[in-house]
Amino acid sequence: MSDRTNASRPMARETGGSAPAEDLRPAIADLKEEIAALREEVRRLRGRTDSDALLTKGEAAELLGVSPRTVDTLIAEGTIASIKVRQCRRIPRGALEAYIERKVRQDN
Repeated sequence: MSDRTNASRPMARETGGSAPAEDLRPAIADLKEEIAALREEVRRLRGRTDSDALLTKGEAAELLGVSPRTVDTLIAEGTIASIKVRQCRRIPRGALEAYIERKVRQDN
């Protein structure tokens, strides 16, 4: 282990000591910002995977790969359960997942 430590010391001297570390500071700062943004995105996505989460018609349509109008039709037919929050219609994620499971069983 001491051979490794001693081997790295001359390289640091040859490269100018701390100069390379100073050159990396902007890149490190950028990476830290990217990591923070990715952590925030993970937090946001984790909240959306909860089966109690409420989806907009647009989000439900995106997950199903259909138009929001098709989601309107499925809701009107009673095929997908939804709730009204003031003036907005929301689809519980669990209801959407149940619909998908029914369709998979029905189509197979």
